[in-house]
Amino acid sequence: MYRLLLAAAVIALVACDETTRVVGASPSVAQTATAPVQPTSSTAPRTTAPGSTGSAASASTTPGPTQTPATTPSPAGTRTAAPVPTVTAAAPTPGTAAPALGACADEAQRPQPGGATVPIVFSNQSGATRQYFSLDAQGARVLTRSLASGTSYTQTAHVGEVWVVASGTTCLALYRVTAAALVISSAQRQSLVPLYAIAGIVTDARTGAALSGQTVFIWQPEESACSIIGGSDSPGYIVSSITGTDGTYRVYVTPGDYKIRVRTTAGYAPQWWSLRPALTAGHCAAADVVSITGDTFQVNFPLQPQ
Repeated sequence: MYRLLLAAAVIALVACDETTRVVGASPSVAQTATAPVQPTSSTAPRTTAPGSTGSAASASTTPGPTQTPATTPSPAGTRTAAPVPTVTAAAPTPGTAAPALGACADEAQRPQPGGATVPIVFSNQSGATRQYFSLDAQGARVLTRSLASGTSYTQTAHVGEVWVVASGTTCLALYRVTAAALVISSAQRQSLVPLYAIAGIVTDARTGAALSGQTVFIWQPEESACSIIGGSDSPGYIVSSITGTDGTYRVYVTPGDYKIRVRTTAGYAPQWWSLRPALTAGHCAAADVVSITGDTFQVNFPLQPQ
């Protein structure tokens, strides 16, 4: 059901000159409500659903792909076997407690901001306009956005802030920010879905140098999503991020199964994880799938120069 409701929303949060993008829940592309630091450009994402392929129901806390050791760069001019992209567990993204909606009665409790920044995606699927308020230091409401039904936006928030979803001035739900989350307002209920990070670094496999300007795509896992292998207009596209000057990227997605692809700049071969070529629909169909069930899932790509 979520696959029908959710479309992409995007946020740019930057750490160490990386670009961050969010998969969220709306038929439209959401813009960041707060300007990030030193963002780089990225194409607009498309939808995916939380747990759309059943991976979110898994009890395992270990990512599907196995961890592999990092590859030591070879001296210049020396040919070595192609290294395998590493997939490891990384430090969690900001926010330590599992996100959950609170009761409107808790609005009287003042916010305690000052924690790390996280993306919050607000999606209105209610059939009516919804209002979204933050609470200031005195606990007073500040209207941030009115959303028409079928739209969404992404807000950069601090852990400890309080956000209120309302119909007019009537509180429908409250979220005291603990972690990245997708907040969905429907006609029947208000719900929250956690957002998890896929992050990593793209490097030159021979020198170990960080590679900027490489586009990392998150793709739907089904073979039917491989009919066109392009950019944001492709049927399998979910979200993308362009690596910063330090070669890093970060995207936020709802729990589920995904494929990950790097579209490279001149001089490097595009590839799917893990080290599979990314030139044809057949390559897409054969690409490995990663299951995202927790924060943070790290995928590093050492690219072979052509």
